[in-house]
Amino acid sequence: MAVLSEPLGAAVEAGLLRALAEAWNTLNENYFKGALRRPQLVLVDNAARLGEWRSGSRTIALQRAFVFDQAWGVVVEVLKHEVAHQYVSEMLGDPDGGPHGPSFRAICDRLGIDGRTSGVPAAGVGPAPAEAEARILGRVAKLLALAESANRHEAEAAMARAQELMLKHNLEAPSSIGARRGYGFRHLGAPTGRTTEAARSWM
Repeated sequence: MAVLSEPLGAAVEAGLLRALAEAWNTLNENYFKGALRRPQLVLVDNAARLGEWRSGSRTIALQRAFVFDQAWGVVVEVLKHEVAHQYVSEMLGDPDGGPHGPSFRAICDRLGIDGRTSGVPAAGVGPAPAEAEARILGRVAKLLALAESANRHEAEAAMARAQELMLKHNLEAPSSIGARRGYGFRHLGAPTGRTTEAARSWM
């Protein structure tokens, strides 16, 4: 098994943290009308929790292995859960005196956020082969998205990690991955990096 070098891993992690910050901004606007101040977002090696809101330090901590391994949509759902904790803590003054009390559940029910407490799967209970493959494909897709970063070092690190995973798990080329999942890739016009506000108005 190839070991991810420290600089390579740090660059990929930095890209993921930037993506998490952008996701937090979107959640704050869409769910809480921009009422919250962005906290510090960190990745931690915590086997007990997928995510945690730490009010004392204004930090949302997400489990590093979870963020690296899971599909991005799943990661955002856990982030959404922690942002709901932040809202109850900072905007409501933590009236429940605990993490999953009536106020938290009411906010989650009203906004359609999954308020259930969930932990890491028990040791020895792994996903089915098809689920495991889907997870790896999701991870590769996430890295390939990061490989489009304007930051050259970050993009190269993400692409190297994606290639490492494809070799390790004997995966097909990215275009074949897309076909297997029912979608493909097509460039419309010359690549320009980030979408401008003027271009977005035509979408």
